[in-house]
Amino acid sequence: MGGVTDSFKVFKVPAGPLLLELAKKCKNAKEHDRYLALHAASEGYGIPLIAKIFCVDADSIYNWTRRWEEEKTLEDKPRSSKPPAFSEAEKRELKRLIDENDPRSHGINASFWDCTELSKYYPLNDKDVSGDTIRRAL
Repeated sequence: MGGVTDSFKVFKVPAGPLLLELAKKCKNAKEHDRYLALHAASEGYGIPLIAKIFCVDADSIYNWTRRWEEEKTLEDKPRSSKPPAFSEAEKRELKRLIDENDPRSHGINASFWDCTELSKYYPLNDKDVSGDTIRRAL
């Protein structure tokens, strides 16, 4: 069942060696699998078999093939996401506050800064962030 015999040539030009080389150099696991899947297709293995091996739909293999033919890459495209809670300047300010270690001078009744105290400080300065967000920023 499903070896080289029931396949068709997916690529217009031989791409197998290049795909294999890109897979070897790739540090992203998903991208690595995409390159290996298309390498298998370029070697003549059937799309249904490749899809089963890589646990994806056959449509994914066809989409990767189309993308490879058009863009010669299988890298993930950038995605929009929630903007970071702290800009780089705000991270520097946060670290300065911690180094200064004087919450009382900023209206916080505490002897030292911790994430809980910092999460009380920021709403006083029109920024609502949790202790976890502050911890991740550090």
